[in-house]
This record gives sequence, structure tokens and C-alpha cells, in this order.
Amino acid sequence: MTTELDADFAAFSALPHVDQNARPPHQRRPRFDGDVPELPDRACWALQHLLTRRYISAETDSDIYAWVLEYRDQLSTRL
Repeated sequence: MTTELDADFAAFSALPHVDQNARPPHQRRPRFDGDVPELPDRACWALQHLLTRRYISAETDSDIYAWVLEYRDQLSTRL
């Protein structure tokens, strides 16, 4: 039974890489009236947090903080 489990876990390292930044092939729908969907969803969420919070912590908001760093150039032109 352990050999079956070992074989199952070994297959996880062979999973294909998925590009997280790739845009879907279809056109995006506006989030609200007048929205021009130029930003990816994660960048939009990061921008919303930057506008509504006093600060973002790398420790407590690690995912949002990572998105801010990833889309820093695009976000800085909107702040």
C-alpha cells in the first residue's frame, strides 16, 4: 500500500506549469459602468485594497502584497 501512495505523490512533481498571467482568449466583461478592463483581476483587487486601506502588510496580506509587487508599474500610474 505504501508503494501506491508513493507513486501517487511522485506524480505531483510532474504536473505541467500553468501561466498565471496569461489572459483568457475571450474578451473580458466590464466590472462596472465605464470600466475599461485593462488591468488583470488580481491587479484590480490589489488597487482596490490600496485605495481603501491605510496600509497593506506583507505578513497579514501576503497574497495582495505579492500582487502589488507584481503589478507595481501598472498600479503606480493609477494612484
